[in-house]
Amino acid sequence: MTTPSVSAPGSPQGFDELERAEISRMFGRVVGVRLIALPLALPLLVWVAWVEPALWRRVVVLGVAVFIPLFFVSEVFRYRAHGLRRYGVELNIGLAAFVQLLVTGATGALESPLLYLTVLLSLLLGVFFAPRALAVLVGGQVAAVWLFAYLEASAAVRDLIPELLGGGPGAGRLNGHLWSTAIATSVALAAGAA
Repeated sequence: MTTPSVSAPGSPQGFDELERAEISRMFGRVVGVRLIALPLALPLLVWVAWVEPALWRRVVVLGVAVFIPLFFVSEVFRYRAHGLRRYGVELNIGLAAFVQLLVTGATGALESPLLYLTVLLSLLLGVFFAPRALAVLVGGQVAAVWLFAYLEASAAVRDLIPELLGGGPGAGRLNGHLWSTAIATSVALAAGAA
């Protein structure tokens, strides 16, 4: 897992350093923007945990609501003290992909409004990860999508879809919709990472 270099053979001298400096600058901006977004996202997560009756969903959502700010703030301090560290971009994108799948699962799996962020993250994974690591990470995303489809179709988790989204115990499921969503999302993930 290394930050990609788009330099072609015969690139001008110093190109790699310039590229690294630009990636570091962009990373610094992203780290700062995330702190600005926290006051918008955290109340929403806390509200979901407050109004949803499923205890497991409350635990997951509140756990994420505690973890994300701690990680974001630590990244700001780390970046300000040391700049962009080796594998900093990869760590952040990989962790974002994992946490996004966790939150997607907790907010309705394939019915979650956050499912489509998975494709955006696969695009970022495709840019910043070497082929082997990329295959593992996107493979994990695809596996999670199919796990979501199975859990919904089998009703293994009775309250997988939040009541806020029309779910809850006994909510009807359309299996054709689930499987077609799983197929389309899997294709989008693979294409996005390519």
